[in-house]
Amino acid sequence: MSLLRRRSGITAIILCASVALLAVGLATPATAYPGAPWFEPGKVYTQNFPDPNVLRVGSDYYAYGTGTGGSYLPIMSSRDQATWVTREAYRSGPASNDGLLATPRWAYNNYAFNSHMTSWVTAPGVEQFGSTFNAYYGVWVGTNPDRHCISVATSSSPKGPFVDNSSVPLVCDGRSPGSFDPSPFIDPATGIKYLLWTSEGPGTGANPPLKLWSRQLNGDGLAFAPGSAPREVLRETGGWEFPVVENPSMVRHQGQLFLIYSGNQWWTDRYAVGYAVCDTPLGPCQKRGQILTSNGDRQGPGGASAFLEADGRLKLAYHYWQAPYVGYPADTNCDGGGQCTSQGQRRMAIVELSNQGGGRLQTLSPVDAKYNALGGASGALGSPVIAESDSVGGRFRHYQAGSIYWSPPTGAQDVRGAIRDRWMALGWERGGLGYPVTSDARTGDGRGWYNHFQGGTVIYSGATGAQDVQGAIRSHWAALGSENGGLGYPTTGDARTGDGRGWYNHFQGGTVIYSAATGAQNVRGAIRNHWASLGSERGPLGYPATSEARTGDGVGWYNHFQGGTVIYSAASGARDVRGSIRGRWAALGSERGPLGYPVTSDARTGDGVGWYNHFQGGTIIYSAASGTHDVRGAIRNRWASLGSERGALGYPISDEYDVPGGKRNDFQRGSITWDARTGTTTVR
Repeated sequence: MSLLRRRSGITAIILCASVALLAVGLATPATAYPGAPWFEPGKVYTQNFPDPNVLRVGSDYYAYGTGTGGSYLPIMSSRDQATWVTREAYRSGPASNDGLLATPRWAYNNYAFNSHMTSWVTAPGVEQFGSTFNAYYGVWVGTNPDRHCISVATSSSPKGPFVDNSSVPLVCDGRSPGSFDPSPFIDPATGIKYLLWTSEGPGTGANPPLKLWSRQLNGDGLAFAPGSAPREVLRETGGWEFPVVENPSMVRHQGQLFLIYSGNQWWTDRYAVGYAVCDTPLGPCQKRGQILTSNGDRQGPGGASAFLEADGRLKLAYHYWQAPYVGYPADTNCDGGGQCTSQGQRRMAIVELSNQGGGRLQTLSPVDAKYNALGGASGALGSPVIAESDSVGGRFRHYQAGSIYWSPPTGAQDVRGAIRDRWMALGWERGGLGYPVTSDARTGDGRGWYNHFQGGTVIYSGATGAQDVQGAIRSHWAALGSENGGLGYPTTGDARTGDGRGWYNHFQGGTVIYSAATGAQNVRGAIRNHWASLGSERGPLGYPATSEARTGDGVGWYNHFQGGTVIYSAASGARDVRGSIRGRWAALGSERGPLGYPVTSDARTGDGVGWYNHFQGGTIIYSAASGTHDVRGAIRNRWASLGSERGALGYPISDEYDVPGGKRNDFQRGSITWDARTGTTTVR
């Protein structure tokens, strides 16, 4: 349980915590450590989680910890042991996701941590007994809040909520600090069930050493087996352990029985994890030394529990202090808002252990643990070709068919084949992509492979090779469905634009291009081809200001650009409209207006003075002297027959407007009037 202090110190520390809680208020639920964040339902959680106990159920993992964040029994779940999510809410109120509905009636329930927490639950151990899950935990006893006793609650789900209907403790040593750190163990060799715990037990003197105990349970684990008795399996004998041994966890691995335990004072960097080899679950056990000690940014590891993977690999969950802080801070409001998470927190970590034979355990580096998980030398990576080595902020090792890279924020990930080659060409972890954050994985369509990195993605298919996609372009591509979306796989890597102001990737189905002024936008199909024929971003249209989108009439597609619009329909093809011509066309309703779609792109007039676009329903033409005007229908046809802007009338100086009985356009040197009754035109 990582006792706050042995004996009377417990009460003093918790009273201080209660005073601090009153000082900061109840904006969010408080905990036994008031500076810990709220254990908010259904959220990724990386903060205070002492004494973690991990239970594997199929391919899911469940973690249980000492009370924190407003919950007696905080529960998290994970599929990969990297991302842990708090239990979702199952009721209303400040502790809507608490794994334990309430502490038992016999417990001490007079501390007001918040409206829900009136006691303190420590160091739970959870195991599956048939279709029922039993949660064993320590809690203050009502007759003496300096003394802990052990209770058990049950649930039909590993997520709880667990219900404790006990009328008396399961284990309750009469001496302070009582009994705590319960840890169930079902021996796979025999199927017999046991409970281990910590207490002083019978002894003489004012302060006998703490001991670890084991006793056989009955079939459902809710009581001890008839005729059984507690057996001491280990005690504190000084040295690195002094003055405490606690948190027993037993596991059988490769036929050998190991006892994992913690020693020394939990609030110091001397706290550590040791192990012993046992003849039976009831002892005797022989100490073998330490397995986890303070190292780098992880100080004072402890509160450990062992568990086995489905393939038999041995894992150890434990908590640690994030250097340089050791111990909870005196100011529980150091970050404001009633929290202090930037300083003292006991966070959970998981490490793999290697059974060296002869009762010897050692921790595996994250790189070796990942390698083992992939099958070792007989797996996909083959044999190592170099020793594990240091990198900038991490470690790595190369193998025959790939590499494994590790850093604290990314974990250990494997990178293989053409993806590794592309990453290497970009500078490995020192390049723009940084460390991998996922391992080599199949794409969603089953036709390729990918790795996500800190700075982007490298994705491979047989048709496109390995290409990197980074930054805003990657985000845009991902929003469209990545390789499963309309753009498909990238056909080029992240590259600088020709004008040096942006970045782009070509894809099977288009281009995504980015500039600081326009953001990341996609351009596809005939619109992309037309834009490219004009010089892409270096041409008159510049960068796309919108992505490809459906036209308002549902018939075509368009992109707006810095210098105009390119619009496509099957009937008219892809055409660009720019400047004041685009402005006039838009004022008339664009493709849904009387002019419809453009049938030519922006072009120079025959006399070299102006610009024009023909549309399905007319023409818009511009010159500096005459402005921008539209000419339609019979009036346009008559004007064209007279030579358009190079003819006798010159450029239009008005848009089409209504006159009695028809329509008219004025020109530089005359006008054309259309008679609605006769359909004829008159030139004046």
